Amino acid sequence: MKKCLCLSAILLWIQSGIASSPDQSSLVSENSLFASEVPPIGNCKTYHNDTSGIYHRICYDSVLILINNYIEAFTEDAKNNGIGGYIDSSSLVPPHHGHTGYQGWKFFDGLYSASFKDELFLAFTYDSVSSMDSISCIISTDAYYYHSSSPVVYPDSAISTEGVSGFLSHMIKPQEPMNSYIKGGQLNNSCSKFSDHFQMGGSPTNVDYCGFFLGAEIEQLISQPGCAGVRYFYGYDGDRKNDKIRIILIGVNESGENILVDPNDTSKEALFLENAWPPAD
Repeated sequence: MKKCLCLSAILLWIQSGIASSPDQSSLVSENSLFASEVPPIGNCKTYHNDTSGIYHRICYDSVLILINNYIEAFTEDAKNNGIGGYIDSSSLVPPHHGHTGYQGWKFFDGLYSASFKDELFLAFTYDSVSSMDSISCIISTDAYYYHSSSPVVYPDSAISTEGVSGFLSHMIKPQEPMNSYIKGGQLNNSCSKFSDHFQMGGSPTNVDYCGFFLGAEIEQLISQPGCAGVRYFYGYDGDRKNDKIRIILIGVNESGENILVDPNDTSKEALFLENAWPPAD
């Protein structure tokens, strides 16, 4: 009888140790508790540029792969300098003035360099482009640009698509202040630092330090029920010849949680945007 009790105690101790260990199996198990809030992985729907106006939409699988690739390629940056940040939806409401051409938001990759820590951020402005084939990243040194805030870093946990999915489903609420402004001269300097900082094989990962999203698709993103803002994340596409670091946009609800499933139909994915111009090469 005593032997049975001892054996049972040992088995219980082993099982509790396995359940509490922070390995990949426990991470997947934890994520399964939030299955209603996270789209299924491995069920990607492919979106194409077509006459319906879909230019930036990607599936949840692609979101996870791109972010995971960035973490693997730039682990120290992801865990120390930031992997994304927050943009309040009120900053993304298009202004009422007469732009021509393709109207939308131009996002600029920036890096603050300090003696103790570097920090990644996005700046952005409403603009228009005359052609879908190219954009101009010229920054007016006298102008002010919106500046993202509340940066996030990737925690020291499993680097895998499942780990990234768990990370996206357990975000803390953005901290104030939300968005501010940055002077063009400082932004120009920060964009140059971004290009110099991210190198692969001795060459910059990105030839252009800005990307363009159609305003209509940004409006679709922030029009999702309960959407209060947008989180951006950096992804990495090693198959591209240029501009390998990409911008990914995900809606955020009023509680600060990423909107990963369709608020109107939880069996479907939410809206995720990427593929900012310049287009894939």
